[in-house]
This record gives sequence, structure tokens and C-alpha cells, in this order.
Amino acid sequence: MGLQLISLPIKMSKPFRISILTNDLARTDLELSHLREQGYIVETYQAVGNLQLAQPLPDLFIIDTTSLDQFNLVTQIRHLSPHVGVLVTIPLTNQEGRVQAFLAGADNYLVRPYEVEELLAIVGSLKRRLGWVN
Repeated sequence: MGLQLISLPIKMSKPFRISILTNDLARTDLELSHLREQGYIVETYQAVGNLQLAQPLPDLFIIDTTSLDQFNLVTQIRHLSPHVGVLVTIPLTNQEGRVQAFLAGADNYLVRPYEVEELLAIVGSLKRRLGWVN
């Protein structure tokens, strides 16, 4: 049986939007500036309690919390919108969290501490997987 290719719709008409959910807003300043330099529209939110999302939803959520609620946040996002991208940051010492992130519905994870270049590469990869062109 031969390989069949399916073309996906290409999204180009609006900028790629990212929401960073964090419990440490000051820590995200460097990431914010680098993502914005790449042309992304980025907003940060304090990650506390139940998630209440404004419309329109972003194209990608980056969940950068040190709390145990981060996997609950992923589950909430997946419940509200299965089509947005989800990237979770996980401490180096939390190897079990890597599996938990995927089981909760994350598309990818990034181990803290990380280099900004690695973050940009993963965001670019997720952007392509979500049907966007550069």
C-alpha cells in the first residue's frame, strides 16, 4: 500500500498567538522578549486556580509553573480546546512529570533550566505541526 499525503490548511492571515501561564511573571521576561522578536504575539498570565480563558484562544499555551497544578491546567485546556498547542516546562529533577505531561494532553515538554534557543525551536516546530507556515 502506498503512502498517501494529506494537505492541511495553511494558516497565515493572522499572527501566531502564545499565552504563557506562569506562577512567576518576572521569570518569563527573557522568553517574552525573544518570542516577540520572532514576531509572536505573547501574553502572560498568572496561573492560579481554575482556568478562565478569554476569546479568541491563543494558538499555543506555554505552561511554565512550578506547582503540581500544571497537569491539571493541561487537562483543562484540552477540555476547552483540543486544537491549541500545549507546551509544558518541567524541572530537570521531575522525570515522572515528562510522562504526566503527555498523559494530560501536552504536545511537548521542555526541561528547566533551558536555553532560549531550545524554546524557540520547539515553538517553531509546534507552529508547523499546527498548520502554520513561517
